[in-house]
Order: sequence, then C-alpha cells, then structure tokens
Amino acid sequence: MIHILESGFENHSKHLSDDVYSQVLDSVVVACVDCAGVCGSKIFLGKRTDRPAKNQWWVQGGRMQVGVDPRRTVLGILQREVALDITDLNSIIDLNLAISYIWEDRHQPPAGHGCHMVGMYYMTIVNQTVKERLKHMEPNRNFCAFQWMDLGILIESANFNSGIRALAERILEVS
Repeated sequence: MIHILESGFENHSKHLSDDVYSQVLDSVVVACVDCAGVCGSKIFLGKRTDRPAKNQWWVQGGRMQVGVDPRRTVLGILQREVALDITDLNSIIDLNLAISYIWEDRHQPPAGHGCHMVGMYYMTIVNQTVKERLKHMEPNRNFCAFQWMDLGILIESANFNSGIRALAERILEVS
C-alpha cells in the first residue's frame, strides 16, 4: 500500500465514546491492518477472544490509525498483541492483499448489527528463536490460544475462515 501524508495534514483524531463508535460502525467501512508472522512454511495464528471472528484462528491486527503509516501501526499491534519488538519498517512486508469483510456480529453493541471492514495484509519473517518464543505465548485479552500452522494445511482446511485461507495463499505466492 502506498502511504501518502501531505505536509499540511494535522491529525485531529480523538477517542470516540462507545455510543459514537457504534454509530460509526453502522455507517462507515473501517480500515484495518493485519500482519502474519511467518517462519518457513508456518504462519503464527491466535484464536480470537472478541467479535468479529470470535473463536476463529487469525493473525494479529487492528484498526488503522489516523495519519500513521500502516506499517508503523503494524509495529505497534505486534508489540501490544504478541510482544514482538520490531523497529525496522522494512521488515514489515506488504502482501498487496486487501480483503473486504462484512461480519454478522461485532464486539460493540448492538453486536447483531455486524460491521464492514477492509483489511490490508502484511507479513514479517521471524527466525527460529522468535518462533520458539511465540510457541509459548500465554493467552491475552485478544487471543485465548496460539499456534503455528502449516500454510498448506490451512489452505486446504474448511475449518478456517476463507479470508485467512486467502492470506495463506498469498504468502505462498510471494515466498
């Protein structure tokens, strides 16, 4: 993704109350960034604790931040969700993959309203030492479990969301 920040831009973003954010979700497509940790032919997945995609295996990700390069947002997400301390933006690889999701539910009330999100996908290649550390990740507020999954098995399995399978296919294409 090309990120252009005009020199005169001033960031006026602020925290939205739950009520206001619920209205936003009813009216606006939300932009997200997700990042797959990859080691060889394996992808690092977490089992989500919240809607949308509750109890589904997914990669780390979240909403884009106003005025911030998406790769820099990814760095913060990886630090917050799995304690990966990456500082080099060049280690965040743009997969040139965007997926539009229309979820039937969401975390924010009213959950049954669902939401529409567009995810832009990135990956970072991790070494064997990091892979071993991540293998022993403890559950956190975003994920109740973690696992390394073979990309080929993930693609062939109907037990995974079609979006995560498309991500795995894209990773194999660029690897």
